[in-house]
Amino acid sequence: MLVIIGKSEKAKHVENLIRKEFITNKIVIVDAIGYNGWSNGNWSTIWTLNRQMNHKELINSFENDYEEFKKFDWVVFYINSNEDSISDFKELDRKYPQNFIVTIQTEEGFTNRYFI
Repeated sequence: MLVIIGKSEKAKHVENLIRKEFITNKIVIVDAIGYNGWSNGNWSTIWTLNRQMNHKELINSFENDYEEFKKFDWVVFYINSNEDSISDFKELDRKYPQNFIVTIQTEEGFTNRYFI
């Protein structure tokens, strides 16, 4: 699981990572924020949710609709959750074969990414 943590520009880091470093197009971004800055192209499937969800609601939605996610190798949860949610996403990572990327909101000025 990859975590992108920071105060701003997390979407830019997600997009750059996917476009420049991944060789697959079996990637879905589950946008729980409603970010409007994704660039056009066939670099990813983007599902924007109709309403904002907290991380537990998002995880439940993923598990309930898992059949829709089975075709993807990577699932990006663009949610801006807090650091306390990492353990819940780690549990999800253990249960399913997909690779996950999660965005975490902090007040720190720099955006970083790290593997768990």
